[in-house]
Amino acid sequence: MKRIPMIAAVAGAAMASNAFGASYSTTGTAGVITVDAFITPTLIYSSPSANPPVSGDWDFTFNGGTVDFSGEIYLGDYSTYTAASFLGSNMDGTITYVGASHLVSGTGNWDAGTNTLTYNVMGASGSGVASDYSETSSSCTGTGSIASNTVCGTASQVDPDWEGLTLSFVFSGDLSSFSGSIVGTSQSGTSLAANTTDFNYTIAGTELTPVPVPAAAWLFGSALLGLAGVGRRRAKA
Repeated sequence: MKRIPMIAAVAGAAMASNAFGASYSTTGTAGVITVDAFITPTLIYSSPSANPPVSGDWDFTFNGGTVDFSGEIYLGDYSTYTAASFLGSNMDGTITYVGASHLVSGTGNWDAGTNTLTYNVMGASGSGVASDYSETSSSCTGTGSIASNTVCGTASQVDPDWEGLTLSFVFSGDLSSFSGSIVGTSQSGTSLAANTTDFNYTIAGTELTPVPVPAAAWLFGSALLGLAGVGRRRAKA
């Protein structure tokens, strides 16, 4: 959704709506993953880098006190390494994702004084209320177990959709860019392996340049207006 052109804004004035939309191209970085679990594993990104890049286009509709948003958090190909130990037992392994992507949407609060958009939602485990996750493929290799739980067994119980999403974006004065943070929360596993995992991201966006109307279109419009004027003069004659 590009920012509404002046002509469209005038045409829509009768609707008495102050809302306008803008699209942004974003880049970012995945940060530290934190896990809250009885058996607390350590998860880190190990491929293709310690902090895989994030990208994706985002749309915002500014409604005054609220902002509707939809966007993509695309990570591409990456892996997580998991290691845990408990009472002398241990498990470790590597979970590899190809073409991983989260689609998110919602309506956040808008602070006009600071140009800040904030949003927070949390659903029940397995609800996937905060994202629509997709991937090209995924695989897992691992060894060892704790209380009959393995890395790959626990991974198979994980719903990749997030059950929680928190974001805070600060926009520039002219709304042409923004930067901020995102936390996606996944609740997964069962019994001792149950955990709540937070995926942290930094993100920045730049408004996509509205596509200008070609000069030929303006000339064509002027020609039509000219012909209309000639027609009116002939009618009067």
